[in-house]
Amino acid sequence: MKANDPDKPIKKTLNYLSMYMVALVVMLFALVMVFPVEETRQSGMTSTWVYMPFLGMAAISVIWLMMVDYITIILDRKIRWEEEFVKRAIYQLIFGWALPVIVSFFVGKCYFGWIGVDIMKTLFSPHLSITMLGFTLLINFGYLFYYLLYFFRVGVHLAGKLDKGQAYPDELIFRQSGREVKFNAAEIAYVFVRGKQTTIQTHDGEPVSLKLVPLKNVRNLLGPPDFCQVNKSYIISRKAYIKHRRQDRGLRLYLLPEASEPVVVGRHKVGMVLDFIKTCQLTFI
Repeated sequence: MKANDPDKPIKKTLNYLSMYMVALVVMLFALVMVFPVEETRQSGMTSTWVYMPFLGMAAISVIWLMMVDYITIILDRKIRWEEEFVKRAIYQLIFGWALPVIVSFFVGKCYFGWIGVDIMKTLFSPHLSITMLGFTLLINFGYLFYYLLYFFRVGVHLAGKLDKGQAYPDELIFRQSGREVKFNAAEIAYVFVRGKQTTIQTHDGEPVSLKLVPLKNVRNLLGPPDFCQVNKSYIISRKAYIKHRRQDRGLRLYLLPEASEPVVVGRHKVGMVLDFIKTCQLTFI
């Protein structure tokens, strides 16, 4: 398995549909799409004729629903709605809507041809344009509104990007769930990404998670003399550093308070981190 590059930045994403919601949507969608029309309803629902189309349509529904879900999560990392709305909307329509519909259409055509079902006796054909196209588009709009509502409800840091030459703030302010969360820069031991949340660990307190705040946004507010981003997941302060040792062609850092996972520096950042460590050691002399 290919190891993750410790130097490559990552972005926060949302989880959308749970597996229970996927199962519910798939069942309802498949039932609607293969439900017999009026003249064949009684014979269709009382025979095994409906089971194979139902199972096939359920599988097809899983395919397009998972495609929409995973493509949306990938696009959340690459092109954020709040940063490039028009570009993201175009990519979402192409890859999150048109692509799943096209794939589902051809898979459905091959499957129903293989089992020899007269698709005209179901609601699939008369409702194809409305249900397949419309429902997939509805899911995409639902994801968009969920993301934006969550984003504006949670909020991002108030300070924003610093202008060129502007001094780094002594106090960091974040808006979280309708309230302000403040941190004194001198009290921050390190900042790290755990799961999908950026977390700030102070020297003496408990870790505090920040929702939907990318690590780079925190990094932009922390002065380079006192802080260093050692990999894609960790920004450490001089006071948090204890010691280090070589690990393969990189480094492993030991911090205080102790980190819950190994803090590993990739080989591309070894030189920069060693220079930062020298300033840490000079601080304690």
